[in-house]
Amino acid sequence: MCRKPKPGMILEAASTLQVDLTTSWMIGDKFADIEAGKAAGVQTILLASDYVRNASEKTYRDLAHATDYILATNKSI
Repeated sequence: MCRKPKPGMILEAASTLQVDLTTSWMIGDKFADIEAGKAAGVQTILLASDYVRNASEKTYRDLAHATDYILATNKSI
């Protein structure tokens, strides 16, 4: 239940830390990270990496660019 792409760890952490998953993001460099995030109901961002080739999802080259996107799309942050 906790091994990606299953969302167990995300759901457990959200419950323990009282995190609102509807306003949360999962950033990962593997498709399993993205699948786990989607299964948990969070928004996802895929980082470009050696694991990701020909991704159909939009990718960001690094964490800084992913963060810029999140901040730009969430004006309340």
